Amino acid sequence: MGPRRNRAQRAVAGAAAVVGAVLVMTSTAASQTAGTPAFPNGTASATTQGIKVNPTAAALSLGITFGTALAGYTNEVAKAESRGIDLGIIGTTLAGEACDGGEPSLAAERQPQPLAADSREPDAAAGKTAPDTLDGQVLPGFEKRVRATNEPLAEATTLVVPLGDPGALAIAGVHSTSITRVVDKKTREAVATTEIGSLSVGGGAVKLGNLRWEAIHRTGAENTKTATFTIGSATIGGALLPIPLPAADPAALFTVLNPVLAPFGVELRAPISREVNGSIQLDPLTIAVVPSATRDSIAGQLLNAAQPVRQAVVDALLGLDCGNDTYVTVADIALGSFTGAGSFSLELGGATAYTGELAPAFEIGDLLGPTTFAGTADEIIPGDLGSSFAPGESAPPSGVLGDRATQGTKKHVAAPIASTFDGKRGGKLALLAGGVLLLLAAVAELDRRKMLAAMKPVPVTEA
Repeated sequence: MGPRRNRAQRAVAGAAAVVGAVLVMTSTAASQTAGTPAFPNGTASATTQGIKVNPTAAALSLGITFGTALAGYTNEVAKAESRGIDLGIIGTTLAGEACDGGEPSLAAERQPQPLAADSREPDAAAGKTAPDTLDGQVLPGFEKRVRATNEPLAEATTLVVPLGDPGALAIAGVHSTSITRVVDKKTREAVATTEIGSLSVGGGAVKLGNLRWEAIHRTGAENTKTATFTIGSATIGGALLPIPLPAADPAALFTVLNPVLAPFGVELRAPISREVNGSIQLDPLTIAVVPSATRDSIAGQLLNAAQPVRQAVVDALLGLDCGNDTYVTVADIALGSFTGAGSFSLELGGATAYTGELAPAFEIGDLLGPTTFAGTADEIIPGDLGSSFAPGESAPPSGVLGDRATQGTKKHVAAPIASTFDGKRGGKLALLAGGVLLLLAAVAELDRRKMLAAMKPVPVTEA
């Protein structure tokens, strides 16, 4: 009995020694960690767009976006995405099942595809470059570039071919860039920049050069939010306006330009910066088609005269293929947006930037202190931007983290559990360890009693 009792006592003593050692190491680690907490990378996002063509009729929008760049990270995971052409609802409609049950007019995989980089991929740090394609054909002039590392850093750039007609509206030199990163392990940074080399309206009646949108958001060692829109040059009828004086106040500049554009039924609306859900957002420059008596009367006469012919053409197209109804609808909305049946706007530029600490998904309780969950990497880049740059609408912080970056108003700093204690011995962790020690002692005592019972002599009875 003696040896067995000694073994039980040694087991209890050993367990107590282990728990005590754990307490000492935890207290020491807490003291060391609490003094130099690691900088929490948190999250950051940046979004830019080059051009958005947005015809609407009866509240139905058929916007197509050119030159979108998205970048974002959460903790150490970074993602970047570049989109040359985003067909929006038109692409969704074309990819739907045909009216006769056959193949879609333009399947999703045949439409322009985004180029993405994820820092968890082996080739993401080296970067990727690709042109845009449509139905397997390369679209000249569109270029997509992305890069992502675990520093973390995410960078996306999109170049867009010159668009428009010099006799009416022409846009050239579209360049969108979004960058998110942690600088010197102490500052989160998101930079969203869009540049347009030249804009010509009304066959050269108004020309603007070197337009630039830039939104920058930094948190950590430096806490700043800036949003700037600048114009390098402006001419009216070939006469150069004094720049940069009016460009310091775009609204004042546009009060000079809009009277010249009024006969064309066009109006320029200046970008406005605003804070939305903690992000800094810079609206696009909007070229809006506004009512024009001369234009609308001429267009109305032409459409009325063409109505019988139009109906015959539509019937013939639908007779050949019922799937042509998609193209008829798009054409009707486009025409209606210019003739008073709807509205038309052309959005140029736009940028949004956001950085911040991560809000916790839930809290385990006071015992373990603050906890934080980064979410999945798939949340970093959204599937669709929607109309986040539409004037008057509130956009989320780039959509890069959805609503995770703005869950509640209480912010928490991600930290190891040990760093949530002040380094003193005792407290709730000591109570927990003490409970474990008592449990071990109880188990040892129970084992001892069982052994004693087993060692009692068994009485022998004579037959």
